[in-house]
Amino acid sequence: MKTLNSISTKKPLDTWKYSPLQWNLYVKVAKKHKLEDNFYFGIGILVLGIPGLMLLRETSFLLASAIVIPLAFLLPLLRIKFGSPHLKTKQSGATVKIYPNYLDINGKIIFLFAKNKWLKNIQIINVNYSLQLLEFDIAWQTNKGVTNDETRIPIPLDKLNKAYELIKFYKTH
Repeated sequence: MKTLNSISTKKPLDTWKYSPLQWNLYVKVAKKHKLEDNFYFGIGILVLGIPGLMLLRETSFLLASAIVIPLAFLLPLLRIKFGSPHLKTKQSGATVKIYPNYLDINGKIIFLFAKNKWLKNIQIINVNYSLQLLEFDIAWQTNKGVTNDETRIPIPLDKLNKAYELIKFYKTH
């Protein structure tokens, strides 16, 4: 596990500012991605959960369905609601401050490195010609193994070179 404890976390590596139009376009794209990810997560729960309960716990199809179907809807909804508190449209400009150990997205802190949390990968994703995202793949230890989630931020047009510098920074530290 990497840690950046030796690097000062008081000064941001960079600050990115967005107009309301830029930020709201990003929020629309990001919510669409999260919705799609959670849709497949729910399908996975259904596909694996019902037969899994039937085979491993010898339950009937009706009982397995009664348990799994609510979970297949509830868990993705909870992930959407609580998983991305920073994805809110703004009437004024938005700001993302990138620190060595965390991101400050409009006042919401997302840790990249913590006691049991680390940055697994960082990369640039091309959404379309006018929008590129810097994706932080953050992993953490659970009782049943390692899990991860992605946090994406839009790259301002004038910050593409800085995004490549940030990738290099995180991959070498």
